[in-house]
Amino acid sequence: MKKVPDLFYKFHPELKVPHTFWQSEREKQNKHGKEKDRCVYFATCTAEEFLYATDAFEKILGYSSDMLCEKGLKWWFTLIHPEDIGHMLNNIFQHCFLLPVNKRLNKPFKLVYRIKRADQRWIWIEETKCIVGVTEEGKNHFILGRFEEISRDKELEEFFLNKIVDEDGKTNSMLRAAMPIINGEPHEQINLLGFHKKFSLPPGAVMPTKREKEILHLIGEGYSTKQIADKLNISVNTVETHRRHLLEKIQVKNSMELIKQTTNVFRTQAI
Repeated sequence: MKKVPDLFYKFHPELKVPHTFWQSEREKQNKHGKEKDRCVYFATCTAEEFLYATDAFEKILGYSSDMLCEKGLKWWFTLIHPEDIGHMLNNIFQHCFLLPVNKRLNKPFKLVYRIKRADQRWIWIEETKCIVGVTEEGKNHFILGRFEEISRDKELEEFFLNKIVDEDGKTNSMLRAAMPIINGEPHEQINLLGFHKKFSLPPGAVMPTKREKEILHLIGEGYSTKQIADKLNISVNTVETHRRHLLEKIQVKNSMELIKQTTNVFRTQAI
C-alpha cells in the first residue's frame, strides 16, 4: 500500500494525502512491469527548503537526500535542463500562484522534465506536486511531492513518434505543421492550411511595448513584483504600472486571465 513516511505528519500534523497523489497514467500502462523507484519528499515553500526525501532520491539521481535538504530548492533548480526550466516554472506558477486556495490545496499536478544526475547524465523524470498546507494568509506553506525516472518511457515515445512521422509525415497536414517543432528548428506558427502567420493578438487587444513584454514573460515564469523590479532595475511602482497597462491592453481583469490570454503569444517573443 502506498503511504508517506510517518515523519511527514510530524512536520505537518494536519497532512491529508489525496488519493489522486498516487495516480499515474504511466503506472497504469506499465502495471505488469517492474515497479519503479519512487522518491517521496516533503518541502516548505516559506523557507524554500526540503525537509525530507526518501532513500530513492539517491537511487534515482546519485545525490544523497541530505544534500537536497542542505542545499534546498535553488540548488534543485540548477539541476533542471535549461530547455525545460521555463515550461516547468510556468506550470508551477499556473498551479501554485494563480489559483485560489480551494483550487490548489490538496490538488496534485504533474511535471515532466529532464534533470542532471550526479554522474552528469540527463534523465527524464515525472514529478507530482501537491500543496498540502497554506498559511493563515493563504500563501503556500507545505508541498508533498514524488518523482520517478521515465527515461525509458520517453525513449519509447520518441521511437513511436519517429515511426509515425516517417510513415505519415508527408501526407498528414497536422504533422507537416508540427515538423519544425519536432525537429527543434526555428519556426513561425503555421496553420494547417499551410499559411505562415505571426502570433495574433487576442480580439480587441492592443500590442504591448517591448518592456511590457519583458514583464509579461517574467510574470509567466513566476517572478513576484519585487523580483521583477530587481531583475530589470526598475521600481516596484513602475512594475505595477506596466502590469496595470497590460491588463488594460489585453482587456482582462487579473494576472490569471492575462497569462491565459497571452500564453505562447507575447511571452515567447519577450526573450
